Amino acid sequence: MNKNFTTIMVIFCGILFPLKGFGQKASKKNFSLFSPVPRTQMRDMETDRPDVT
Repeated sequence: MNKNFTTIMVIFCGILFPLKGFGQKASKKNFSLFSPVPRTQMRDMETDRPDVT
């Protein structure tokens, strides 16, 4: 491989990989047992099984 190509790839990966996680950050607050999600922000509950008739 070319030395310039290797240098460019190292620089590119050094910039790209640390920035990769920023797109996945959620803008939510940290909810816990003592600080639950407000009812207005909760989703409807759906089961993973067929309806029982």
